[in-house]
Amino acid sequence: MRNRSIKNIISNLLPFKISPLRFFINFFCVVGIILIGTNIINVVNLGIERYNLIQDEVEKLALLKEEEAQLKAELDWFTSLDFIESQSRDYLNLSNEGDLILVVPDYFSEVQKDSSEEEELLSLSPDISLWWKLLF
Repeated sequence: MRNRSIKNIISNLLPFKISPLRFFINFFCVVGIILIGTNIINVVNLGIERYNLIQDEVEKLALLKEEEAQLKAELDWFTSLDFIESQSRDYLNLSNEGDLILVVPDYFSEVQKDSSEEEELLSLSPDISLWWKLLF
């Protein structure tokens, strides 16, 4: 009796005559196709996301390789004899055999200090400046 009532309900809903078994088979096929389609779309989206992540990592790797090459070049320069020699000349005041070394006194700064002191003394009275020069 129950089968007849479900059969009657389904047959009344559909405008054309179809058996309930055939209806459920078709219904589950359509639902299955929709689920398979959404799963395929999700798999494709995940593949695209993974591809984009891989491309980002490849770009980062390329930048790191460039930085590594630059750092290797700097390391080669810092370990070269030319760099060591220039640093020893500039900061340690070292020289090679046969190099001519000139020692320049800090004469100009002393002259400027002396001239400013003399101007101060001359601005005072002439007598005091003479005594100041004489005593000091």
